[in-house]
Amino acid sequence: MTNCKKDKVEITDGLKKVFNSGFAAGEIAECRYDGILVYTASPNAYDAGSNIYDKNGNPIGTCNYAWGSVDSLCRQLKDCEVVYRVKGFLTGQPPVDKYKLGK
Repeated sequence: MTNCKKDKVEITDGLKKVFNSGFAAGEIAECRYDGILVYTASPNAYDAGSNIYDKNGNPIGTCNYAWGSVDSLCRQLKDCEVVYRVKGFLTGQPPVDKYKLGK
């Protein structure tokens, strides 16, 4: 028999803050920036870009490639994982709700 260690699934206050700030109808990913947890959030709108938030849900950057406002940290994000995507998101990808934010 083997021991399996299950990763602790935790919804942070920062993630809730991002979700409740208008991204319940969009997409949110967890990423690493210089080894630190950050969130990216995109609205369900073409050419809208995305925003980057720190672990507390405070905005720290903008990645709007369509309109030219791209902060340097946008290109330095690593290990991004989508943790929330609304059903019917414009990319056609399936919905995701890893932490049950939409429930």
